Amino acid sequence: MLPTDKNSNFDSQDALRRDRDRWVQLAMDQAEYIRQLEQQITIYQKQLKMQQDQTKGAFINYGTFIAEQKNDIHDNDHCPIYVCPPNDSASLSSAPGVRPENDSRIKKLFLTPEGIEDPKRTEEERNRFLNYLADHHLLQRQIDCYKDNPVNKAIICFCVKWKRLRYLGKPSPAAVYRFLTEACRLTCASETAAITASLGRLLKADYDKDTFDDVENYF
Repeated sequence: MLPTDKNSNFDSQDALRRDRDRWVQLAMDQAEYIRQLEQQITIYQKQLKMQQDQTKGAFINYGTFIAEQKNDIHDNDHCPIYVCPPNDSASLSSAPGVRPENDSRIKKLFLTPEGIEDPKRTEEERNRFLNYLADHHLLQRQIDCYKDNPVNKAIICFCVKWKRLRYLGKPSPAAVYRFLTEACRLTCASETAAITASLGRLLKADYDKDTFDDVENYF
């Protein structure tokens, strides 16, 4: 038998890891580009609708525009949030019931003891989650409202594991949605409100045991 070169095996493994990381980054960049296009389209659609309403002479009341991101607040029970009409942002801070974007209660998924986003933990767990998706060929899969979506199954199981490790408390659906779209740059196949509502139901339901067993291998 010919002698084996252990260093060559290590070099091959490093090359494979580098290739995987490169493809993950390319997929993330592509997903981010698509997400930005979708966000721009959504903004244009909302602006057009608002202009049409104003043209019709409709009176726009703050209380009639409930934000789709109502679940953006972890302690969002009985906390009304309203959206200010375009070109009227100056009156936002004085409008009753309006929450500015820098409101301290608007949270991300991983927080410091002071209640602000923990960037180090967010990056670590984003990489862990994306490695899971890459190994299961799910990086191009969109998030949607269906419980059988493997990405949805995975994020719910990751949340269960993160809670057991005390990385987070009781996550809000919007915080999970932000992690998926902003940190992981995944794209959506459904509207934001529909996905956050679906995530809310999934977080309260039983998680998939087989998926969870697989997820635990990444910790």
